[in-house]
Amino acid sequence: ANAWNSQWVGSIRRYAKDGTVPPLPSLWDELVDEARDLAVLLRALPAPDRWNFWIMGCSDMASMMLLTVNGMQRPHKDTLSLDEQLIEAGLRRLDKDSRRRRLED
Repeated sequence: ANAWNSQWVGSIRRYAKDGTVPPLPSLWDELVDEARDLAVLLRALPAPDRWNFWIMGCSDMASMMLLTVNGMQRPHKDTLSLDEQLIEAGLRRLDKDSRRRRLED
């Protein structure tokens, strides 16, 4: 399983459009735990420079997507607050990094 699997992304779009809850991939909990661990690690690292932005940025976006979908599917999980904090911090960092790159170009 990966965050950008076309069949799975399509099921997320259907969920947004008509409320059809998509089935979760096998080993979903383990996948989300790994995404959470990655997000925690990335928040602890210094901001990426323009050369490694895409390496970290793509991984970060994938982890945020998995955490977001997990929150949609399982809003009563005890990790929801942490996941929301990690997602918000990741979005702020991506926004800041993209603004900095525009200034450098």
